[in-house]
Amino acid sequence: MKIIKLTNTLLICCAILLLPELKLNAQDGGGKPLSYGVRLGLSESALTFDNQPTSFQNFAPVIGGFAQYSVLPWVAASVEVVYTQHGGNNLNPLLLYSPNSSVFDNGYLRQTDLKIHCLEIPISAKVGLPDFSGPVKPFLSAGFSLAFNIKANAKNYFIDDNNTSLPYYYTANDNVTSKVKAATMSFITGAGVQFNGSQFNCSIEVFYKIGMTDINVESKTYAPDFRANAFGVKVGIGL
Repeated sequence: MKIIKLTNTLLICCAILLLPELKLNAQDGGGKPLSYGVRLGLSESALTFDNQPTSFQNFAPVIGGFAQYSVLPWVAASVEVVYTQHGGNNLNPLLLYSPNSSVFDNGYLRQTDLKIHCLEIPISAKVGLPDFSGPVKPFLSAGFSLAFNIKANAKNYFIDDNNTSLPYYYTANDNVTSKVKAATMSFITGAGVQFNGSQFNCSIEVFYKIGMTDINVESKTYAPDFRANAFGVKVGIGL
């Protein structure tokens, strides 16, 4: 998988970049109680119903910042503010549109790709091994994430028979922001490694996000509500 290959590459890069500082910082274990910095990553999101996929994956960036405070040497609280995207490809149009919607008058609507632009605030606890000392520290994380949906765009794929034997294929974009909820909640969990240097630190984390809130503004009797799940990797570089 692309995410796994990217994770392995980033893990090696973090270790190489911080190797001189890790050697200098190895005796005291390194790390600062409070750190903050930038967060970069890649997310593979999909829309689900009862945690069963209803769409193909959609790759999206994770860009923003974070602040982390170490409550104990092996326990930390983290908050992030990032831009990312929810959504999926090859979605059943009836999950967004009612059967009598005017969008179906434009031809046969074969599929819809949905992209929701989000400002997301993940809050999580990171727990390591109590007796594990040194500048390289593995951890597990768990928490919740609140996403504010800024804009939702649907890319619709149409087939128009054009009253001939040669059908005409075309796409059209539709602003569907009003069809999704303004805010949604997710449960997040992950695992990663933090490299503590004398001047700055670097962390890499693989995460999984499970949507807890239906995205649809209104429940539909002809189609199930759906939620946004995601799997990805993110890197943090902090001071």
